[in-house]
Amino acid sequence: MTTAAQPDLHNAVSRVAFSELQFSKLFRGYCEEDPAVWEYFPAGTGFADAERNALRNATASSADRGLLESALLDQNRSWGCDEATLQNIRSLGKPGSVCAVTGQQLGLFVSPLYTVFKAITAIQLAAKWVKDGYDAVPVFWLADEDHDFPEVATTNIPTGDVLARVGFPSDNHRIPVGRRVLDDRVSMVEEALADALPAVSFRERVLSVVHDTYQPGVSHRDAFASLLLRLLPGSGLVLVSSDDARMKRAVASVFQKEVVDTTLHEALVARTDKLAEAFHAQVKPRDTNLFYLGTGDRLAINRSDSVFSDGLNSWTAESLSAEIEAHPERFSPNVVLRPVMQDTLLPTAAYVAGPGELAYFAQLAPAYARQGVAMPMIYPRASATLLDGSTERLMDKRGLTLADLRGVSGEYFSDTVRRDMSPRVHEDFSAARRDVEEIVDRIKAVATEVESTLARSSEATRARMLREIDRLLEKTERAERRHRDELRRRLMHVETITFPAGIPQERSVSPLYFLARYGTGLYTRLLEVLSLDTRSHQVVRLNEI
Repeated sequence: MTTAAQPDLHNAVSRVAFSELQFSKLFRGYCEEDPAVWEYFPAGTGFADAERNALRNATASSADRGLLESALLDQNRSWGCDEATLQNIRSLGKPGSVCAVTGQQLGLFVSPLYTVFKAITAIQLAAKWVKDGYDAVPVFWLADEDHDFPEVATTNIPTGDVLARVGFPSDNHRIPVGRRVLDDRVSMVEEALADALPAVSFRERVLSVVHDTYQPGVSHRDAFASLLLRLLPGSGLVLVSSDDARMKRAVASVFQKEVVDTTLHEALVARTDKLAEAFHAQVKPRDTNLFYLGTGDRLAINRSDSVFSDGLNSWTAESLSAEIEAHPERFSPNVVLRPVMQDTLLPTAAYVAGPGELAYFAQLAPAYARQGVAMPMIYPRASATLLDGSTERLMDKRGLTLADLRGVSGEYFSDTVRRDMSPRVHEDFSAARRDVEEIVDRIKAVATEVESTLARSSEATRARMLREIDRLLEKTERAERRHRDELRRRLMHVETITFPAGIPQERSVSPLYFLARYGTGLYTRLLEVLSLDTRSHQVVRLNEI
């Protein structure tokens, strides 16, 4: 795998093997260049080979670069992009230019954290290729046609030792998320965000940026795009919305082949069965990989014999093909066809993918082959955990690894209490009581030899001493409970930040949480800190960058 030159950042970043963090066998095998995994990826037999092949294919791409330049200038200007992005869009207009592409659903406030990590890896990869002499551009594909609003309607903010869920109430409408328009409820969501964010240095600045981008009357797509560009200023990141009539017209032939080629489903099923037997399959193939948007909702088109239907409309193959020809903007690809559409439009050399995406790309070679599109190199995104100061100190003090933090407030806490607290305290105080009994017995014997009436005084002394020991024990137990509660609170705080509900931080926590604590330039700094060698998990100590 290629690596970018990294600055000397002392011990700011450490690494953890994916095998320690419950990543899938398929993903681990890909990162380790296991031939049994790489046979599902036609771009090469390892990272170096795949990179060479992918760059060669991308430079020769037949993508309509003039269309890209025109459409992307319009789109990105509307989102408030800077000059670096405009320059990269103009580069895309040149013959031979290539893209490092990634993408994601429109999570509220650019959530979760790995959305930013994907963009960072694409930016780093394109920068590496520029140094190698290519016209290379980082591209972020906005999955704005996805209709699963409940999946993206909320974001999670660590608040003390709990995770606050902030967002919109979900519904079952099948409108593409990107087309949804923010209404007055966005002000209540922003108030909830303000309540959840800790009172730290950059909180007000973050809230101001959110307020500037998430406004009533603005679509979810436009708000997401504007905020993402604000998180990575000067990076040259280019955003793409495929929900654009010009883009759809350029890929109408991709949609039509989906109607005409009845063999793709069988090929995908065979590929999926083979993959599932060896590893696991991420996506269940459908008989048709298109949705219809003509009614506003995004409705899946199904095939039954020679009839296609979305539940409201029915077509023959001929009439559906004619509808695509006349109105390609009314059609939307599913998870199988979306990458093919993307790589028909763009001169994609690499797609930066998370573990789940990488798994479904392993199923997609038949879809690429039948469309006559070269499958790009699949490049693992940066996988990382960001550590704040309190988490870092607790880990250092107690010798905890990142893997130890999953569920740390449960079994680890119980083991610590049993080992370090109550048993020792009670044993030591019981021993002290026995010592007092023995001491008083000795001095009582001496005292009563001198004067028998001193027996009562000796017993009173015994009672006072034991009473004081019991009082001290009670105070110690109260202090122990305070320490135990404090330890549990700290462990729950650490767990909430790193593995909330057992889910890795990058898949759950909002990027705004760390932005509020470490400043609006945090993710620009991470461009220098995170390594382009993404074959293991990276742990970033934020106080050291």
